[in-house]
Amino acid sequence: MVALDGPGGVGKSALAVHAAHRLGERFPDGQLYADLRGSHRGERPVPPAAVLRRFLCALGEPRLCPGSEAGAAAAYRTLLTERRMLIVLDNALDAAQVRPLLPAAHGCAAILTSLGVLATLNGAVHLHLSPLTPPASIEVLGLWAGPGRLAAERGAAETIAHHCGHLPLALRIAGARLAARPRWPVRELADRLADPAGRLAELSFADLDMHAALDAGHRELLARGPAGRAAALALPLLAAGQGELTVTEEAATTGAAVSATEVILEQLVDVQLLESRAPGRYRFHPLTRLFALRSAARHTVVARTAPRAEGQWAD
Repeated sequence: MVALDGPGGVGKSALAVHAAHRLGERFPDGQLYADLRGSHRGERPVPPAAVLRRFLCALGEPRLCPGSEAGAAAAYRTLLTERRMLIVLDNALDAAQVRPLLPAAHGCAAILTSLGVLATLNGAVHLHLSPLTPPASIEVLGLWAGPGRLAAERGAAETIAHHCGHLPLALRIAGARLAARPRWPVRELADRLADPAGRLAELSFADLDMHAALDAGHRELLARGPAGRAAALALPLLAAGQGELTVTEEAATTGAAVSATEVILEQLVDVQLLESRAPGRYRFHPLTRLFALRSAARHTVVARTAPRAEGQWAD
């Protein structure tokens, strides 16, 4: 069982599907895929019972689906006992959503993707995805824009990759925009992305939207009750600074208690809106900082409706 996690736009789903195709020959009895919609805007996560019904039908045994989720999970695992199958569970909300869907058979495997770390799953190997290196970013951009076109304007291509924060989704959107405008110089898009105020708006094309990918973590915060809403309310204030954040400095800036400040920052780490590479130290990805400054403030009206415990962030 391999669990992929990382911020919106880092390529979790793309990597999972790619890996499943590459591993196909090792699982001769087939693959099962489900989008659990744990991070989709405007959609509720898919209940495990609904996925189990679909899986049992795909396995050719719809009659084995009893009324209870536990019974369906038992029937599903029994069917997989003598099979070698790969199960891909994409966009999981949490560990509770995926547990009934995990195979128990020795010959089966599972690839999971989620925004946050599914840390409570027994036996999972966790891969924490991060942005690409600059050379890999240019390669990904060239998949859509064309490598020859980028080679002619290498400096502009590097600028685009930098403004995309080396996130695969942002690079894909930028590449698609260049592909749709074959007569544009690459520098034109680089110049459009140079303005931080409009960068996220530029990183939207057709059904691909960098803002929507980043918004998944914010929606998760708002669903977490008072503590999550307090973190959502604090997000624009935290993003107003530059560089690394520390618990003590942010507590001093806001006048909140150190303990309450740490809870806020850790909530943001859990939903991939901040990253923490050392205890008590945090930082924003450049595009996440722009999201926090330009977009999150519009949602704080929801947070203001929640009662605030003593020591929590003030509006």
